[in-house]
Amino acid sequence: MPTPARWLIKTALLHLVLALGLALLRAGQAAGLMPGTAAALWLPQLHLLTVGWLTQLIFGVAFWLFPSPAPGTQPSPWLVWSAYGLLNAGVLLRVGGEPGFVPESVQTWSLAGSAALQWGASLLLVAHFWGRIRSK
Repeated sequence: MPTPARWLIKTALLHLVLALGLALLRAGQAAGLMPGTAAALWLPQLHLLTVGWLTQLIFGVAFWLFPSPAPGTQPSPWLVWSAYGLLNAGVLLRVGGEPGFVPESVQTWSLAGSAALQWGASLLLVAHFWGRIRSK
């Protein structure tokens, strides 16, 4: 398995563990065993599951299983590594910028920055994969 695929998949699994940890915390809050409201952690948990785990897992498996680049065309590895960094920075910015965690003025910029980073990561991965999709 190529190194970028391993990193994407392992990081996806880490996000899954974090999301499930938040689920346990939310359950404890809902049962009254822990302070806080369970609703405040719903969006960070959802984002860790959908973008942090599922999207990153899909990208990792796609990198691993898509056809090799055509002979003479080797996509630059910096596209994948840059996308990896942008995607994970976007997830962390999103989780840290949720309502109740930061002031409202910071929250707006945090959520917008998160969306921009994740969008940029997606564009870089599309650029990387584009040349690997070809007819027989």
